[in-house]
Amino acid sequence: MKPLPSSLFLLGILGFVVSAYLTSAEFLDASWGFAFCLTFVIIFISSVISMTPSEKDLEINLKK
Repeated sequence: MKPLPSSLFLLGILGFVVSAYLTSAEFLDASWGFAFCLTFVIIFISSVISMTPSEKDLEINLKK
């Protein structure tokens, strides 16, 4: 499995920070802010998971 681009990692972090700030400053409604924050956290977690090598990849590297 190929890792996701690093731009998604950055998008997840920045999107969460901006959404959390706009929600706390009451520019966004709380329900919209929660939805945006949750979306960007899921993007961040998926990019972190795709960066870690799978056991299959580790076995291939050990055989070389």
